[in-house]
Amino acid sequence: MDYELHYIGFPVVLEGYNASYKISNTKNSKSTNGYNFTLGETTISWKSSKQTCIAISMMALEFISLDKVIEEAEWL
Repeated sequence: MDYELHYIGFPVVLEGYNASYKISNTKNSKSTNGYNFTLGETTISWKSSKQTCIAISMMALEFISLDKVIEEAEWL
């Protein structure tokens, strides 16, 4: 309770990055997605995992991945 984080010397901006990878392996057709959030120059949240459903196209894959990133951004 007595500790705080202080960001000094640069603008404090929350930035999010997202990446999705389509898997073409027939045994494992689930794709992988990940995200990284930074505050200033410090990473504060990240995750990489297999998607819970199978995407039928790259566009669907991006929308599924983006949904997870938006959930994290709202929480942050």
